[in-house]
Amino acid sequence: LTTLKKFELPSENPVSANQAILLERNLSEVKQFKENVSRGSEFLNFSDQTVSSIREFVATALAKASQGLNATTQAEALPAIAAELSSLLDSVISTGNASYAGQFIFSGHESQIKPFTKVGNDVLFGGDNGVYNVNVFGNESIQANYGPDGVFGALQTKLTSETDLNTRLASMSLSTKLP
Repeated sequence: LTTLKKFELPSENPVSANQAILLERNLSEVKQFKENVSRGSEFLNFSDQTVSSIREFVATALAKASQGLNATTQAEALPAIAAELSSLLDSVISTGNASYAGQFIFSGHESQIKPFTKVGNDVLFGGDNGVYNVNVFGNESIQANYGPDGVFGALQTKLTSETDLNTRLASMSLSTKLP
């Protein structure tokens, strides 16, 4: 039986044996980097889908808030609008707590901590502004998600409607200031 091996033992050809070891190591690194890029791409795609859902909730909330601020809206309609806004906030919180492969995507570096919790009228943020980076080659890495500050616009521990929501809505060019 014939094999295509140039040698049986590394001591028979140390230079070729060393090259073979280096090639195996390089092949292993390339395989790992491909897996990292694939995992990072999947994480980024999931993050992107989640942000799109949040954008839809926020757009609906802005339309409802504008409807509630409209002078022609009947006072009887305001409780229903408020209930819809509360439901939309719950949806944003739930979506903001999305996880992928066991990591909360908007907790920053605190990926094992649920980022948002609603307590009464307040929303508490438990993460930080870190991002998930994927090593793609050597010391090179790419960002594979969005930082919570870029998505939600506030990183205080306690997000309150008075300090954050009014400011965010006002910055979105609503013509009437919220009470």
